[in-house]
Amino acid sequence: MPSSPVAFLALALWFPLTFVLFARMAPLRALLVSVLGGYLLLPPLVAFDLPLLPALDKLAIPAIASYLAAWTIRGERAPLFGAGIWAALCLALIIGGAIGTALTNGDARFVGGGVVLPGLSLRDGLSMVINILPPLLIWALGVRYVRSPRDLRELLGVLVAAMLLYALPMLIEVRMSPQLNVWVYGYFQHQFDQMVRFGGYRPIVFLEHGIWVALLTYMAAHAAALLTRLAAPERRRRLLAALLALLVMVVLCRTLAAWIYALLFVPLVLAAPSWLIGRVAVVMAVAVFCYPLLRLYGLVPIDWMLEMAGKVSADRASSLQYRFDNEWVLLEHVQLRPLFGWGEWNRNHVFDLDGSILTVTDGEWIMVMSSRGVVGFAGRFGLLVLAVLRAAQAARRAVNQGASGQAPLLFAGTALMLAVNMVDLVPNATMTPLTWLLAGALLGTAQSAGELAEEPAATPEDPRPARTLI
Repeated sequence: MPSSPVAFLALALWFPLTFVLFARMAPLRALLVSVLGGYLLLPPLVAFDLPLLPALDKLAIPAIASYLAAWTIRGERAPLFGAGIWAALCLALIIGGAIGTALTNGDARFVGGGVVLPGLSLRDGLSMVINILPPLLIWALGVRYVRSPRDLRELLGVLVAAMLLYALPMLIEVRMSPQLNVWVYGYFQHQFDQMVRFGGYRPIVFLEHGIWVALLTYMAAHAAALLTRLAAPERRRRLLAALLALLVMVVLCRTLAAWIYALLFVPLVLAAPSWLIGRVAVVMAVAVFCYPLLRLYGLVPIDWMLEMAGKVSADRASSLQYRFDNEWVLLEHVQLRPLFGWGEWNRNHVFDLDGSILTVTDGEWIMVMSSRGVVGFAGRFGLLVLAVLRAAQAARRAVNQGASGQAPLLFAGTALMLAVNMVDLVPNATMTPLTWLLAGALLGTAQSAGELAEEPAATPEDPRPARTLI
């Protein structure tokens, strides 16, 4: 872990700053600024490591501070188990699965070369539960505060505004090389050669990798496209300009996956009917949820994907082949402990005879599957697919009730954004605070829409456009 005084100071100051935000802003706006702002601006790879607490990093501090500020300043609580029985089941799998992982991995692992990996204890299981709490708090706050289409539009608007502001440091790094984290916090957070692609630099700013920046930029462009389609004529030109600017930034991120997402899904959001957008989102989310099974039975078109990647560049095809090879080795390894996985301390990896690690866990799905097993995977990815399914269901319900085209499009378009993020979790570990926030927001909005549908005399939705930052 880097030892940067400036980095630790920034983390420490974000806690009281979050309380100030909740004291001076509407709770949803304060939540969005704290969580998204913290993720975009705070230093990566640095955390306060205190006993009986999760690692207090750029994800955990905004999450915990927002939860406590909402409770103490606003007097509002966001219970984890308040979003319905299916969400409660997923949470039970996540929390109970962590305990199960510890209880089924008490044996030490002898991996060769004199290397012995320690067995897990109940204390390790409790530690795993504690470490998963910050993203779950973000999810619960999303369920609590995003309860209407107006709230959902505000979330999308803040995301667009945030990434438009982020474009300035991104452009600096595109022109001068990725150096901002070095200039501000005193260290570089990854391998520099991975920030060089397609004849230029791709920005990383204060995130974990350039791929993360590219995905968030695409998601902001997706949000801008959706808001453009939903906007009144007098606001459409400004939103269209924001969309074009963000698409330019997607290109400058020099990340193939983000380019593909933009080419496929931005036109879909701009032109397709809500029922088609919703169905595409559901198919993608369910496919990701079933990906381990599809991969195990050889139903993923790997050869075709490698062929397509090879048409772009030999390096991209080689990188993809490397990821697929690692996936298969790890998937075979996890079959030895399929229910709860192998747990912590690198036990989920495959080792050489001399004790060196042979595998790399790039994708979020294989990280979770190998360390937490089927139970942990079903819980964590179940929360995401549940949000997509409920949002698509809310979109269909709105159409059947004769609602205007805006609500179905908003539900379906945002569900598609989360589904694209889920697809990216196959090759990459891009599970960000925005992922959890979107999952909670979609579930909260869909839940609220379902409650209103059962009460015909409920007050109609406020027809005024949501206030956004753009």
